[in-house]
Amino acid sequence: MRTTAERSAIWWVRRDFRVHDNPVITRAQKNHLTVVPVVIADDTSWFTGNDPRSRIFQESLARFIEEVRKYGGSVLVRAGEPIQELADILASTQSSVVYSLRPDDDKSKNLFRRAKSKFQLLPIKDESRRYSKCPDSLPTGNFRYFFNAWQSIPLGESNPDATKSIVFRSLQPDKKSIAIANKPDSLSILKRDFFATRGLLTTILWRKIGST
Repeated sequence: MRTTAERSAIWWVRRDFRVHDNPVITRAQKNHLTVVPVVIADDTSWFTGNDPRSRIFQESLARFIEEVRKYGGSVLVRAGEPIQELADILASTQSSVVYSLRPDDDKSKNLFRRAKSKFQLLPIKDESRRYSKCPDSLPTGNFRYFFNAWQSIPLGESNPDATKSIVFRSLQPDKKSIAIANKPDSLSILKRDFFATRGLLTTILWRKIGST
């Protein structure tokens, strides 16, 4: 019989918000019964600022949270130093291992090396090429070399049925949690110092992304 730590795994979500056909989820669920998605705002993420990528990141995160809820789970969103936050989450959720997509940039690689010295972190390499090409992603034909290279990529087929077995853990937000909300006029982050919950969010103090 598996212990609590063996039954639960942390999925450290950084920039890949795929729920379907995600290699990290696939690997985690081979060894664990439940998965806890975790997003941490740090200096390597596009969490705040005026960069257009920040808004895309926030909107993707909001959709991701809703998608996880469809499976009966919840996403832990924290702000702070990732290694400290992950260590705290591992302890509070009684999990033993962190799974995450293997990074490509040097700054994130260094972060992963430091994290692996503190706890069990398993970087998962995404070897799938199916997301390099989709039916409506035809590039311009002006650059024949790149057009031909794109044409040579086989069009992969998604397998949404593989996601039906995902079991996300449902957790109550704690004092360190950040609540994400998608407002009609702008995407906002609820200030975590004023975070409160009683079934639904009761705090109404908002700070717009990118505002001073």
